[in-house]
Amino acid sequence: MIPGARHQVILGALQRSGVAAVADLAKMTNVSASTIRRDLEHLEEEGLITRTCGGAIMNGERDRALSSVAQVNSEAKDRIGRTCAGFVSPGDTVVIDVGTTALAAARHLVDLPITVITASLPVLRMFAESESARVIGLGGSYVPEYECFGGPLTAQSMLSLSADVAIIGASGVSRNAHLRDTTSAQVPVKQAIMARADRSILAVDEDKFPGEGSYTVAAVGDIDVIVTNAELSEDLRERCGAATIEEVRV
Repeated sequence: MIPGARHQVILGALQRSGVAAVADLAKMTNVSASTIRRDLEHLEEEGLITRTCGGAIMNGERDRALSSVAQVNSEAKDRIGRTCAGFVSPGDTVVIDVGTTALAAARHLVDLPITVITASLPVLRMFAESESARVIGLGGSYVPEYECFGGPLTAQSMLSLSADVAIIGASGVSRNAHLRDTTSAQVPVKQAIMARADRSILAVDEDKFPGEGSYTVAAVGDIDVIVTNAELSEDLRERCGAATIEEVRV
């Protein structure tokens, strides 16, 4: 297993449990304990983890499980999702990001004759039963608590494709107008999605301002449309105006 892939496995294990032992990580990745220690040293230098006696702990936030957030602001997410779906036309290729707000958009697209690209297992399941849509799944390292794939392999898969529209979620939108995420594994994936889509739509409910996340995905100015039920701050609205971002409040 190459170092990059190994690092994602280590981070995934730490995100699931918060702590992991060197011996367990070595067994999981089929490498020596000394190799794992070097990996942990590298990840600590990047500020992602803290080494402990015999293992490591995760720094910062952990993603909340998909099941625990599915019903939070569900009505608002459905309105946001329906509005995002309105930007999609029959025949389009659409990337649907991971997360509950993007999943809400997927529900309003399932009967359209479109091509869907996604790393979300719930979205894959939904479109697998569609008689109208074609679905392309992005592989990579599986993240059980968020029911999705992530990491460099997922990003590489996305970079080999192209899309008309991308519906993107975020853990937060910072006060200095950056999209944030709580896990490093999703950062390169979201960046690849934005790079390969002609139009990127950010779907975020009011809880995402400022939200959470230690990792910066992109500047808000890299987005084309923001769909939200939140009232944007004056500063953020000015930044959006300067970047000619379309704001749709639902």
